[in-house]
Amino acid sequence: MTRLALFYFVITCTLCCTSNVLAQTCPPPDDISSKTSKLFEKASESRNKRTSEERIEMLKEVVDQQDDYGAAFEALAKLLFKKAKRDPEYVSECKNTITRWSELCNIDSLPEINYMLGALAYISGNAEVALREFELFMSKTDADSKKKKLNSSLERKRKEAANLIPEARFNVQFYANQGTYKPEPLPLISLPEDEYLPALSPDGRILFFTRASSVKSRGDVVTRRVEQFIQARRSTSEEGFDKGEPLDYPFNEGEKYGGVSLSIDNRLLIVAASNPTLKNPENIDLFKTTYNVDGKDDDGKFFYYWGDLELLGPQINTPQGWESQPTLSADGKELFFASARNTSTLDGDGNPTMDLYSSIKTESGEWSQAQKLPAPISTGAQEKAPFLHPDGRTLYFSSNRTPSGGGYDLWVTRRDSMGAWSLPVTLGDPVNTDGDEHGLVVSASGTEAFFASRRQGTNGLDILSFQIPENLRPEAVKVIHGVVNPSPPSKDVRLTIEYVQSREVQEIELSHDDGSFASVINLSRGEDVILHVEGEGLAFEAEIVHLAYKTDASHEKIKDPTPAIQLRAQKANEVDAFELKDVQFETNKSEITYSTKLILRAFTEYLLSHVKYSITISGHTDDIGSAEANLKLSQDRAEAVLQFFVNNGINASRLDANGYGESSPKASNDEADGRAVNRRTEFIVRD
Repeated sequence: MTRLALFYFVITCTLCCTSNVLAQTCPPPDDISSKTSKLFEKASESRNKRTSEERIEMLKEVVDQQDDYGAAFEALAKLLFKKAKRDPEYVSECKNTITRWSELCNIDSLPEINYMLGALAYISGNAEVALREFELFMSKTDADSKKKKLNSSLERKRKEAANLIPEARFNVQFYANQGTYKPEPLPLISLPEDEYLPALSPDGRILFFTRASSVKSRGDVVTRRVEQFIQARRSTSEEGFDKGEPLDYPFNEGEKYGGVSLSIDNRLLIVAASNPTLKNPENIDLFKTTYNVDGKDDDGKFFYYWGDLELLGPQINTPQGWESQPTLSADGKELFFASARNTSTLDGDGNPTMDLYSSIKTESGEWSQAQKLPAPISTGAQEKAPFLHPDGRTLYFSSNRTPSGGGYDLWVTRRDSMGAWSLPVTLGDPVNTDGDEHGLVVSASGTEAFFASRRQGTNGLDILSFQIPENLRPEAVKVIHGVVNPSPPSKDVRLTIEYVQSREVQEIELSHDDGSFASVINLSRGEDVILHVEGEGLAFEAEIVHLAYKTDASHEKIKDPTPAIQLRAQKANEVDAFELKDVQFETNKSEITYSTKLILRAFTEYLLSHVKYSITISGHTDDIGSAEANLKLSQDRAEAVLQFFVNNGINASRLDANGYGESSPKASNDEADGRAVNRRTEFIVRD
C-alpha cells in the first residue's frame, strides 16, 4: 500500500460523518428569490426523504441561482466532505466550496473549517497542509475542551485530529529532503559480501566496519557466517577510502563483531565481540582495547600497538543479555550502546525489546550502572545502533518504530541543557526506505554521513555515504589532534584552549607517554579559538585552531590543523629563534592581520606575566623583489610587531626589532613552499 493510499484508507476508516442536519452559520442574502429559498429547504430535508446525491444536486442548483448564499455553500460543503471521505475525486470540489463558504460568512475563526480542510489535505496526501490545519483546529478548540464546553461532535473531531497529527507530522519530516541528494555506496568497500556497522575516526580519515562472509572450512558440513573487523583509510576528508584490510590481533580472533567506537584521541576503542557462555553461546559483549606506546623506532617515531581486549564490567554487560553497537562521547565520559535485557521495554507480547542504554564514567574511572534511555527514545519497538556526535548532544539511532518508511529507519534526537532528549525525528527520504537502514555515523563537521543499507544500486548490504542536509545536522564542531614536543613532555606541561571573545579557558588532557592530545572545539559559539602550551618557565607557544571572526581582510583563512598540530614545550632559556605560525602579513605589506593580532595579544599576556624576559623580533622575507625592498619590508614588519607590544603595555626597553630581508632563508626559494617558509617572523626570548 502506498503512503497516499494509506492517507485515504486511514481518513476513510477513522473520520466520523458530519451531522445530517444542514446547520446554517450565516443568514441568507436579502435578494434571495422564493424559488431558490424553497429549493434550499427541500435540500435540507432529512436523508430519509432524499439521498445525499439528490441534495447535492439541489444545493448546486441553489448556489448557481444565488452565488452569495453562504448557508447553501455551507450545506453543500458538508455533504461534499462526506463524499470526499469515500472518494478522493470530490476533494477539490469540496475544498473550493469550503473556501467560498468561509468568504461569504466571514468565519475564518470557525474551528470546523480547519478540521475539514485538514482532513481533505490528509486524504489527498498533502501532509504539510493537513498538519497545519489540524493543529489550528486543536488550538482553536483547546480552551473550550479543557472547560468541557465542546459538544460531542467537536470532541470526536478533536480525538480524530489528535490521532492523525503524528502521521501527518511524520510525513512532513519524511519527505522534507526528497530529491535533494542521493546516498551512494562507497566504491572500493562495497563488495559482494555484506558491509555494515561503520565507525568513523574523529578526524574522518579511518573508517572501521564489519564485513560478513560465508565460510566453509575443511571438514565442515555447512557454511558459517563469519564477521571480520575491517579498517579502511583515506588521506584527506575529500578523498575516497581504500578497500580496507582486516585488523590484526586482538581483533578478528572470534567469529562475530558488532560495532566499535573510537575515542577522539584514537587511543581507546570500545568493541562489541563474541563472548559465548554455556547458557548463551551467541552472546555478544562490550570490550575495550587501548592503543599503547612501546618506545621509539630507529627514526625516533613512537611504536604503537593495540592491547588485549578487556571485557567491560557487569555495570555494562549482562550474563543473559546482549550488548553491542557502542558509541563514546567526545570527552570519553559517556558510553551509549544497544542492549536486549530483562530491564528493556516490553513489546506488545511482553517480550524485552532492544533499547539504548548509557553509562557514565565515575571519578574512579569505572563505568556506572548502565541505564535505559527514557522515552521518547525507548519504546515498545526495537532501537539499536546509536551514534553520539562529538557535539555531545545529537544522537542518531535506528528503530523500527512506527510510523516509518518501513523496516528499520534512521532517527535523530537532541539533548537540551537539562539533559532531556527531544522527540526523535526521522531522517526521511532518500535515506530511509521500505527496507532496513542502520549504523549511521556523522563526521565532526556535521556534513558527511555513512550508514548501512540494502537497496537498488548496492552490492548486497553496503555502506553508503551522503552529504547530510542542514536541518538534520548536529552542532558544528571541530576535532583537533596534535603532539607536544619534545615528547614525551614533562609532567608540568599544561595544554589549554581559549575561546578568545569570552576568555573561557578549557584544559586539554595531554598524554605524557607520547605528548599526543585531542579536543573538540564548539564552532557554534562563534568565537576564535587559540591553543596554548603552558608551564613553569616555558617559552610562549600558541596556535590558532579556529578563526570565526573576520575583518575586512576577508581572504584570511586558517587551514584545518591536520594531520597533527606540532607544538613546542621547551624552557624559555633553551629555545633559539622560534616562529609563531600565525604571525603573518599580507603580501608586500607590513600591516598586522587579524589572526596575527590574536596571537600577539596572547604573547603580550605571556610577556606581562613573565617580566624577566625580553624579546628580540626578527623579520625575514623570500627573494621575490629586490634585496633592498625586502630588507625594508622585513624591518617594517618587525617594528610593527614591536609597536603592537608597546601599545598593549610592554615596556619598549624589553623589545628589540631587526629586519634581515632575504639574507637568512630556512628553505629553498626555488619553490613556492620554500618561499612561504622563508616569509616569517621569529622571536628570541632572553632573560
